[in-house]
Amino acid sequence: DSQQGADLLLTKRFDRGSVTGGAGLRNGMDTYTAASLFLHWRVSQRWNTDIGYFWHEDTDETSYLMLGGYRDRFHAGLSYALLNSTTLEGHFEYIEYGGQDGESLGNGKKMGFSAYRLWRTGYPDIQFSFNAEYGAFDGKGVPEDRLLHLMKRPESAIPTDYMIVGGGVYIGYQNATNYVRPWRFYAGLSPSFDFKAETFYLGGDLGVGGSLFWQDHLNVGVKYLPAINIGQEDVLTFYFSYKMLY
Repeated sequence: DSQQGADLLLTKRFDRGSVTGGAGLRNGMDTYTAASLFLHWRVSQRWNTDIGYFWHEDTDETSYLMLGGYRDRFHAGLSYALLNSTTLEGHFEYIEYGGQDGESLGNGKKMGFSAYRLWRTGYPDIQFSFNAEYGAFDGKGVPEDRLLHLMKRPESAIPTDYMIVGGGVYIGYQNATNYVRPWRFYAGLSPSFDFKAETFYLGGDLGVGGSLFWQDHLNVGVKYLPAINIGQEDVLTFYFSYKMLY
């Protein structure tokens, strides 16, 4: 199955940060709207904070949510630039999960810590990461609806509790996210261990990105998502994203 969507985002920049607001339309099992508001602010030379609310946001946390659900997510984060190439970050999130038919599926809380080290800036840029995250969820089971036949083991529509420690290595990722004109490949590998499930996972991402015209960016790739904290099947996703800067 597949899901399509389009978003319009507007950003207002200030001397110490920015505010981004947007709205979008999704077409999956049902058609629905989405919206978001995000504030990023530089508190001092090394400290940054961000806070945001994302309404009807896409999520791939479970196969059910990816195909027929969404989440309403509140995010608050704080980061510290230890060095010019090293960043420490902590975050808290509260999430309400729902089906695209409007049915409530439960809620969850996440809190985590991450550290990022940019080892090389020129292509291929290389970044290493370490992350630890705890998630606690209160689900309402799987609705008796048309998506059940798409799930191999439909124990829960939303994630189950987890405590994950992991890391990653990312090569060429400026071509995945930034407005870079040359077309180049990027790749990522992310091992992790869930102490609640006592299971090791390995995810990956491979793609190519660059500019099509002027002040725009297109990236196309494939992502493998292991069934972390889901208890269901692994997911292989083909994706593309196009952005234009005015």
